[in-house]
Amino acid sequence: MDIKIKICGLRKEKEFELASSLNLDFVGIVFYKCSPRFIPPKNLPELLNGIDKKLKIIAVVVNPSNADIDKILENVTLYGIQMHGNETVERIIDVKKRTNLSIIKAIPINNNNDILYAKKFEDAADMLLFDSKPNKESNLPGGNAKLFDWNLLNGEKWKKPWFLSGGLDINNINNAIKDTNAKYFDVSSGVEIKKGEKDLDLMRIFTDKIRKFENVKH
Repeated sequence: MDIKIKICGLRKEKEFELASSLNLDFVGIVFYKCSPRFIPPKNLPELLNGIDKKLKIIAVVVNPSNADIDKILENVTLYGIQMHGNETVERIIDVKKRTNLSIIKAIPINNNNDILYAKKFEDAADMLLFDSKPNKESNLPGGNAKLFDWNLLNGEKWKKPWFLSGGLDINNINNAIKDTNAKYFDVSSGVEIKKGEKDLDLMRIFTDKIRKFENVKH
């Protein structure tokens, strides 16, 4: 099945060390200042201290300027950029051309119109990420511990790899694999003890559950 795992919103050295030892496929670092998971780019060289060489790091950004992206790239080696705002197809193409990195476009899903909207990005982005739409009172585009209706994905064919995200945790990940046939999974709040603070045991359990499921024939 070759399932890919991405844990997003890592902030502490021990979290990055664990991510490396777990051989995660991707890790996400949040560069959105309103997020409790935000890290200033200048803090990364000391924080990672060589760990980043083993990890495929994804910069999670929201409507970034070119200067924002340049500042991140000055401080960390990236595998890709996850664009989590209302970026246009043209902006995705521009960032891809400027950085030559893998681009993930995050799409909040609430109804069939959102699925149609996501299709517009298939030729521009390298990967898509389907997340739940935040509540009106939330100022965070992701990481809200909220599920969306997975049935909206049923029968859809996609040109590019896609992540299932939004409200995943150790209690529902097996159902998520069975019910959606997703091959890429992204978790943040589901492995936290509070917003912005990862639980190392939950990171391990989440990863183990996916890999054990993958090794058993269903």
